[in-house]
Amino acid sequence: MDKAILASIIILSVISVAELACLLFCAALREKKPPIAAVVPVFRGDSSLADTLDFYGGLLSQGTSCIDRLILVNYSADAQQLVMCSEFCAAFTDAFLIDPAELEKILSKTFAFEDKV
Repeated sequence: MDKAILASIIILSVISVAELACLLFCAALREKKPPIAAVVPVFRGDSSLADTLDFYGGLLSQGTSCIDRLILVNYSADAQQLVMCSEFCAAFTDAFLIDPAELEKILSKTFAFEDKV
């Protein structure tokens, strides 16, 4: 084999290994992940609300949760559902109960969107 071809194969192999190492190890060291928020609408007569809150409570109680915030949006919740959601939000500081009008404001704050036209 020609020496130039052999040298280029070795150089490209070293570069590929370096890129792979940076992809795997450097990305893990940054520990910078995008914020993830779950939005759960709360409607009157939703019989699965307690199960939904239990599920998200399990996610939020883990140290390495896949979501950063839980946003409960009160569309037409009854009094019992509001109590359940309020107690849930008191137990988990990353959970919020809001009205639909506040949803855009909370999401823009969570993801730091800027108004650009």
